Amino acid sequence: MNPSIREQTDAALFTLLTSASSLQAFAELYERHNRRILHYCERLLGSVDDGADAFQETWIQFHQAGVSGSVVVDNVRGYLFTVARNACLMKLRSKRVQLIRLEDLAMEPHCPTTSSPDNEVRDLLSKALEVLDHGSREAYILHDIEGFSYEEISAITNTSVHALRNKVWRARTHVRTYLAPHVGVNHG
Repeated sequence: MNPSIREQTDAALFTLLTSASSLQAFAELYERHNRRILHYCERLLGSVDDGADAFQETWIQFHQAGVSGSVVVDNVRGYLFTVARNACLMKLRSKRVQLIRLEDLAMEPHCPTTSSPDNEVRDLLSKALEVLDHGSREAYILHDIEGFSYEEISAITNTSVHALRNKVWRARTHVRTYLAPHVGVNHG
């Protein structure tokens, strides 16, 4: 790949999507952001398959917007997460996914396995997130996992910063409570 492409900012690469360097610019943007977008979609939807579908739809829409030149994007990362969020919401609506209630979730007792402790904690976190309402799960993922500021999340979700802080606090409380018996987290 052209070294000058690698040195470009995300915003500059996005503007190149309408040029002859479109393929190289898209490949570089994809390389920079694909893992985070995929993980976000999988976590938000609670399914690897559904996450992969939303991930693919995200990149198709992103590419179409860039090639058409119909959108001016200064914050490519934020724009990608907005597109991913919308793709996930459409996936949820089309499947009419019912969120699992906390009361319905039955954790199996911890038993020794050959899996790593990191994988076990990751699986427990996924299960903890599944029972959250969509808004709290999304706010938690964007803030605590993806590292977005409350202001950035507000722009992505069109939700007030105050409401986002409350959602993240509730989600953190739930996650701590859920994980406590399994990993020795103090939730007090």
